[in-house]
Order: sequence, then C-alpha cells, then structure tokens
Amino acid sequence: MTIQDLKNIEEKFGIKLPEEYKNFTLNYPEQLFPNQDFEFINDSESLIEINSLVYKDLWGKPLSKDYFTIGENGCGDYFILSILDSKVYSFVHDNQTFYITANSLKEYQSKILNESYENDWGNKDFQVNDLRN
Repeated sequence: MTIQDLKNIEEKFGIKLPEEYKNFTLNYPEQLFPNQDFEFINDSESLIEINSLVYKDLWGKPLSKDYFTIGENGCGDYFILSILDSKVYSFVHDNQTFYITANSLKEYQSKILNESYENDWGNKDFQVNDLRN
C-alpha cells in the first residue's frame, strides 16, 4: 500500500482515513502477511471492492461513512474501523450484530496474531449499536 493508494481510497469514498490507520497500513507488520487476505486487508483494490459493497449494502443496510471496512473472515463477517476514533468493530452476519473488537489498531494487531479477534462475539457486554444507516 502506498500514500497514493490511501489518497485514492479517500477520494473514491469521500472520507478521511485516520492517521493511525494510514501509518499502520504504510508500515504493515510482516507477521500479518499470512492473514493479508482476511483479518487485515492491505491491498487497495480489495479495500475498494469490499467497501464499495458494504457502503451500498451490508446485510440490508449500508454501512455508515463514519466507518471503513478493513478486513473480513471469509464467512460473511467483517472487521470495521471507526474513522472517528480508530476503534475496530466486528459485524457478525449470523445475528446481524456489531461488537467492539479492539480499542486501537495496535490492539487489533495483537488479537490477529493470537487469533482472539472473535472471542467476544455473542457477548452482550461487547455488543454496540448498529453502525449502518
């Protein structure tokens, strides 16, 4: 991913990505490469494709432009970054529910590495309001 890729994404969707996300993406940790296609997508074409879909329809409603999809698990569930505060959320399609996954990208990275990013799914203490319009 390059600075120009990130600018293209921002222009395509009319959003401003958080600096934390830009820095994280530009310095993409090598240990995450095996998960590149899923939990954290670091390919601009894939990010544009997935966000084009969810901004139109994320299981019946469009995702709010206050959020940006940064990954998926390959089974219809998404990992979504808050553009406002860089928290990471999960959307679980089985129950159409959103959960807080991490309070920062650094915490999310840690959860990817120890494969604990789905631990709180189904726990009402981690459930958040709908992030769709």
